[in-house]
Amino acid sequence: MEERKLDHLTFIAVLTACSHVGMEKYGIVPRLEHYACMVDLLGRAGKIDEAYGIVQRMPIEADLFGWGALLGACRQHNCLDLA
Repeated sequence: MEERKLDHLTFIAVLTACSHVGMEKYGIVPRLEHYACMVDLLGRAGKIDEAYGIVQRMPIEADLFGWGALLGACRQHNCLDLA
């Protein structure tokens, strides 16, 4: 079997599938890791307010990885008022 490389379209397909169908349909309850990943993704894109909004609305308390992703994004985008 030949090895296939993932590209930007692969990630778009995964994100689109999750947003359209939802993880809960498949019995997957979002965990801290999922929330931290979204915080990191938004933060790296410079969407600091949206990333912070995820942390605020999480049904579970953010852990080191969620806060670390947010603080890292604040540092990367020079958002010292939130940090």
